[in-house]
Formats: sequence, structure tokens, C-alpha cells
Amino acid sequence: MGANVWEWVDSGPGDEAVTRGGSWWYGPAQMHHDHRQTKPRDTAVVYIGFRCARSLP
Repeated sequence: MGANVWEWVDSGPGDEAVTRGGSWWYGPAQMHHDHRQTKPRDTAVVYIGFRCARSLP
């Protein structure tokens, strides 16, 4: 799953939201967890999503 989609991470300024990572759409340069971008909060595209995670025992 790593680097498969931009991940929504928190609120941004005004009508913006912050995403991190990268996706197949943007190529390898953005495929890092510390790569952040802001996008309009109402953006809905196939390359922005979320990741499910849980702690292991």
C-alpha cells in the first residue's frame, strides 16, 4: 500500500487540506511519507485516500 495514494493527514489553512506521500499518478519523486501538499478540502479524485492501520501486539 505504501505510496499508492496521497493520504489526507490533517486540516490546512482556510479551505485547504493537507495530504502527504504520493501516488502512482505523480511518479516516484513524491513517493515519500514526508512529502506534503495542500489541496482544496472538497477535492475528490482516485489518487487521494486514506490508509487503515492498527498496532500489532
